Amino acid sequence: MMMLELDVEPHQHVALRYPIPWHGWVWFTVTVDAPVSTYVVTDDGLAGFRRGDEEFRMYGGFTNTRRRLHQQTVQICESGGRSSGYDKWNLVIANWDKKRPVHVCYEAGTGFC
Repeated sequence: MMMLELDVEPHQHVALRYPIPWHGWVWFTVTVDAPVSTYVVTDDGLAGFRRGDEEFRMYGGFTNTRRRLHQQTVQICESGGRSSGYDKWNLVIANWDKKRPVHVCYEAGTGFC
């Protein structure tokens, strides 16, 4: 796969949407030029994140420690993939800095990485 690039404005986020494979296993790599947080959520979790809920369902990501490199393999839904009733997952990249945009390189896929 090839790394894709984008910029996230100060105190903003992007949500990158992907299909959930039947087995539920997905992976991602995110590298940035300044620390960010990442979240792996279904559409329900994304709605909770955007509402500012203190608790919402996440399947992965790095939320407590902002970092420049994020790599993870996770299974969406304990019962595995689409049998859980979800067909999409979202990789949320959140820039909490109030002044500086961040440049992001990312890739995501299914299976194990």
